[in-house]
Amino acid sequence: MFIPIGFGNFLRKFPLMSLLIVALNVCVSLIFFPVMKGLNKKMDGLFMAKDVIESRRNIAFEACLIKLKKIELCHMACQACSYKLAGKDESTKNSNKKLVTFLNSMRRPAENWPKEFKKARSYNSVLAYDKQFQAENLRLKGEAGYLSSSYKSLRHFFQSTFTHINWSHLMGNMFMFLLVSVWVEQKIGRMKTLGLFLAGSFVGLFLHVTLHPGTVIVGASAGVSALMGAFFAFFWRSEMRFLFMLPPVYFARLTLPAIWTFPFLYLASDLQALLMPKADGVAHWAHMGGILVGLGFGYWFSKEENLKAHQLYREEDLLEKKMLKADSAESLWRAFNTVMSWNCQNREAVRLYLTRAQTLGLMLKTQSQKNNLRDTFYYTSNYYFKKGTNEEIHSWLRLLPVNLKLHSCLKSVPLRRLLIFADEVALSGDNQLALRLYECALKMKPGLVARNKISTAIDTIHMLNEEIANERSLQTATPA
Repeated sequence: MFIPIGFGNFLRKFPLMSLLIVALNVCVSLIFFPVMKGLNKKMDGLFMAKDVIESRRNIAFEACLIKLKKIELCHMACQACSYKLAGKDESTKNSNKKLVTFLNSMRRPAENWPKEFKKARSYNSVLAYDKQFQAENLRLKGEAGYLSSSYKSLRHFFQSTFTHINWSHLMGNMFMFLLVSVWVEQKIGRMKTLGLFLAGSFVGLFLHVTLHPGTVIVGASAGVSALMGAFFAFFWRSEMRFLFMLPPVYFARLTLPAIWTFPFLYLASDLQALLMPKADGVAHWAHMGGILVGLGFGYWFSKEENLKAHQLYREEDLLEKKMLKADSAESLWRAFNTVMSWNCQNREAVRLYLTRAQTLGLMLKTQSQKNNLRDTFYYTSNYYFKKGTNEEIHSWLRLLPVNLKLHSCLKSVPLRRLLIFADEVALSGDNQLALRLYECALKMKPGLVARNKISTAIDTIHMLNEEIANERSLQTATPA
């Protein structure tokens, strides 16, 4: 199970609107839980009418005789059908697998049953009753305020948006909602977050009842999907942090690119269900409608903002300009620290800070500054070693302060990759950086062969440095 836990940033402002939407969903659902339970109980009573059960048992027997051609399986079909109608699937656990698969078809509306069922003598009576049942279901739930193709007023829309079937439905939607909404609210503000949630829900719910006129729909999943679409449109360039769980055995924190993990984990199931439709009780068209609204809004909003690729928020540009104009260590650090608290993946701000610090002759004097920067330098260094060119890596490492322990930034870089790069740096003539890289490699506890190679390289660099120092001393010596 993958749970997104953000980007490693702090929230810029309190997510008031997100929490209010959650509170409203909980309150409205608690009010209408008894109503929904009563309606479902009433519909179960209509569905369990004795003559209907008998007709369905007869259909199961005749269809099984046509399909499976075994009389003993037909009697099993009658018994299993009775249990299924009573909501007890346990009776079919040890039954013939073909029989179980065959009878699962009866969970769909009668008009969508396989042809073997339609050949049964009792099929027409069951089909007529099934249509009456669906019409009564739409009438009762529509009068109670739930959205369907026959009941599409604003009251039905709002009630269906904020009502859920049960606690698991409510908690699942609100959990996913909070994971994405708090970040979208940081980006677009409170009122736009509410507007996007309602617009996505409106489009998604009405799209579903238009394409499936015989259904009643409840839940906030279309609005949640709209926020998911906007979340992807805003943050697709970023690397998301996930909590990967196989409870109670394994827990790990992973950092993965949002551009492929988010669609794969949270959008693929809806796309698969639309391409291969099946009756699973999930409003996939409502989800897709909400996602399209969110993606469209996110694309438009991003075009209007016109941010640089490394920025998440508009205010970052102003802070970067403050860093360029900073004339003291305190003002430079304050602007940089604010940017990093909002967007710890802003690598250009890190480079800008180090460049300005070198230009102003500033050093990391306090231990608190070193501790605050250690994680930033660590993630940035790993990013460049994974995705950057050798020139970009070289340029980045040259910016790092001399009094910073390089091992703390490169401890996750594979030893082989580090040694190859250190050799290239040494060949380029940057002996100081090459020496730091080799010393860093020694702290990674290499094998005997690698240790000897590193020691030889370090000795060679020391000899070259001595020769260079001797040459300079000779050039600056006063002639007799």
